[in-house]
Amino acid sequence: MNDDKYTRIFYAEAKRLPMPRYKNKEEYVTGNSTTNNPSGGIQRYKLGFHGDEHLNNNGMFAYIENKSIEEWLKIINDKILNEYPNDSPLILTNKINEYTSTHTYENHEGYFTMYHFWIDLTRN
Repeated sequence: MNDDKYTRIFYAEAKRLPMPRYKNKEEYVTGNSTTNNPSGGIQRYKLGFHGDEHLNNNGMFAYIENKSIEEWLKIINDKILNEYPNDSPLILTNKINEYTSTHTYENHEGYFTMYHFWIDLTRN
């Protein structure tokens, strides 16, 4: 792309699982910062605080620091289904530790696909 405006073609956000200083807490799906602003990764995309509504594909990285990927996948998918029942859970692609999900925006029409890349830091 010959573009002097540095046009973005993909947005990505990263989250640690679990959040620092907690053993089980996550803000991958939803959360609130200490100033009570939305801090959940998926939540921020849905609200339009992160990403671009003109891009239908966005991404998230997860750094798995404890528990197994399977345990976190269940926690995250349960929370998505509870908080956002019209959205899809994370679905494994044909790549290792790579998932996709589909979400609707909360403040305008449309949907977007998220690509999730999970990195297992629990192995030596």
